[in-house]
Amino acid sequence: ERRHSMQHSSQHAEESRKEKTHQVRQGGEDVILSVVSSLRSRENDLLHHLLSRLGGSITMPHCLEIVTALRRLNGVELERKRTRATLRQSLVPNRLVEEISHNEKIQEVLPKEMDIEQAHSAMEMRLMVDFFEARDSWLRDSSSIGLNDLAAGAGAQDRDRNASSDAGSGNSLDCELLLNTIDRIRTRTFEVATQFLAIFCGTSSSQMQTSLQKQPFTLLSMWLSRRVQHFLQSLESQLAFVNNAATLRDVLDASNFFASSMGRVGADFQCLLPPMFEVRIASIVMRRWSNGVKSLDVTLKVCREAGLAGPLSSTATISVGRSIEVDNGEHGADAGAEDDAVDIGTPLPPRRMLASPPLARFINAFLDGLNEARRCLLPGSSETLRRASIQVFSSVDAILQANERVVLAPG
Repeated sequence: ERRHSMQHSSQHAEESRKEKTHQVRQGGEDVILSVVSSLRSRENDLLHHLLSRLGGSITMPHCLEIVTALRRLNGVELERKRTRATLRQSLVPNRLVEEISHNEKIQEVLPKEMDIEQAHSAMEMRLMVDFFEARDSWLRDSSSIGLNDLAAGAGAQDRDRNASSDAGSGNSLDCELLLNTIDRIRTRTFEVATQFLAIFCGTSSSQMQTSLQKQPFTLLSMWLSRRVQHFLQSLESQLAFVNNAATLRDVLDASNFFASSMGRVGADFQCLLPPMFEVRIASIVMRRWSNGVKSLDVTLKVCREAGLAGPLSSTATISVGRSIEVDNGEHGADAGAEDDAVDIGTPLPPRRMLASPPLARFINAFLDGLNEARRCLLPGSSETLRRASIQVFSSVDAILQANERVVLAPG
């Protein structure tokens, strides 16, 4: 019994010792897991912090430092994957390892190396995508006035503007704001493109020259195409608020400079600018002409209601014009030619036109539209303006004929 009790106590002591050892080991593993979890959390926090720094205004050296730190984090993750692969390989039974021949070992090592290279390539591609996403947030920064916000502000100013004022007046501030916005977008886009080229498109080893070197340029081309399309869409919506040809010309020059600057990184888009500007200059000119036609119609209607629906011409204006021309002709060598032109009935603008005030107002509006076209004349808009002028003259002719029928109507 004593021997049996001693054996039982020794077994109980051994079991208690093993249990304590297991508890200590389990506690140590829990501590290690908590430390690893804390390190992973700190690593993620560091990653988000570095990406948030890329979303601000940073210089080229700082950008290079941040990308280098992100690459080191990718290296840590890559080393972690390599360690896991090694541990999984070490868990294979020895008898299976001994059965693998030398050739089979080589065939297994090569795919593993290829997997590591593919993982590294995927991490590098993910880093480039994160870089562009972070820099895009800087381009869309709320502190900088975007073209869409500028369009909304211009629309509010246009609604608050007095309707009787000139359409081209009051646009100097809007013009400066728009030009500053285009210049800001140009400098920031070119800065991001040059930073990306300097960091990700540098020289590499000859083995990676054929495959990995094409990925950064392809991604850069896609990003530039998207930024250019976004700029053109925003610019087209903003041009609807430009009612002055001189302002439109300044915007065109700034956009052409932006497009030529992007040509240095392979994204020249000058050929995409003329169509939208041609449509806008034609709209500005035709708006002047349309206002002239409406003014002519309203003036004739007012004259008819006021009982002044006669010929609406002033003989005094013609006589004064002829007397001035005759007086000037006495002191000039070409007085005879001018007198002959007067005698044969050749119209002498502008006094001949001023003889009919409603028609003179229309001619003034038509010439105002031509002056606007002269300030920003584009080849593609000439045919549109020619067809529009024919329609305008047809409308004026119809208005004059309708007015004549009303005036000559009996009663």
